[in-house]
Amino acid sequence: MITLRDVERADLDTLFDWQRDPESCAVAFVKPRTREAFDAAWNKVFDGRADPTSGICARFILADDIPCGSIGTHMSGSELSVGYLIARPFWNQGIATRALALLLEQLPTRPLHARAAARNTASIKVLLKNGFRITGTKWGDETERYIACEEIIFILP
Repeated sequence: MITLRDVERADLDTLFDWQRDPESCAVAFVKPRTREAFDAAWNKVFDGRADPTSGICARFILADDIPCGSIGTHMSGSELSVGYLIARPFWNQGIATRALALLLEQLPTRPLHARAAARNTASIKVLLKNGFRITGTKWGDETERYIACEEIIFILP
């Protein structure tokens, strides 16, 4: 059974380790954060969650009470976007699809946006199964956080 709960500060060491996994980073075209950058990003999440109008949420994903990933929303410019990470031992078990469905039940805010690397077919399938539709593609330039790649842009109206 897949469940979600709020991310707590005690979860950060686990989340930090997951976001450094080389295979996960390669699939998502992201660079692992340093501990300082990771903590700064999560401090913004915790600060944003304190404001109920921010739209920011962060949930820990549990499979039969075992931590297996995270999912949440964040502001990307003026758009509320969703993102998720599943720890590699839990890939290809339908966890991301179910976790996103649960989050969407809990979070009525629409529209909701998402992006996925064009080669990340698993993530693309998760978004499409949950009603997101493709609005286009774009080339995502290399940044401090992202590796340059073609991105698929999604919206859940």
